[in-house]
Amino acid sequence: MTFETEEGVNRAREYNNAVEADEDLFHLKYWLGKHELDIQEASEPSDIIWENRHFTPWDRTKKEICVWSILFLMLLGSFIIIYTCESYSNSLLEKYPPRTLADCEKLSGFGDDDAFLKQTIFEYKSNTAMEDAGLGVSYTGYVQCFCDAALLDGDAADKAYGSEGVKVC
Repeated sequence: MTFETEEGVNRAREYNNAVEADEDLFHLKYWLGKHELDIQEASEPSDIIWENRHFTPWDRTKKEICVWSILFLMLLGSFIIIYTCESYSNSLLEKYPPRTLADCEKLSGFGDDDAFLKQTIFEYKSNTAMEDAGLGVSYTGYVQCFCDAALLDGDAADKAYGSEGVKVC
């Protein structure tokens, strides 16, 4: 409601205090005997964003559903990408397990470089055949240690093919 004079505005502001203070006016606190009157000042027109008044609650709900759907799809996509990369990384770790220098010394500790080379070529050929057949491959370390030793010696090009002409490294 609007008031024509400042006196009406001031009386409306003091209405609750006046009704509670005077027992004779207490019946005026309720409208139609059951609805309590609560008088408040209206918001300033500059406080309202008038451009957004045409959006209904259903419009706002639809926009919220759209935002949550996009957020969910982005999170799902990032989960799939991370899971795929992690699976690929784990498959490489299973195929080529990490080796240390001590592991290579144990593998080549036969005292016979020819036996080590034969074992390396056998491992390479068998794992290559298993990989071509679509089976799981897991190198035990002979190929890795052989190639690491060839790189350290500086003659990787010569040793990479082994004595049987099989390219190992």
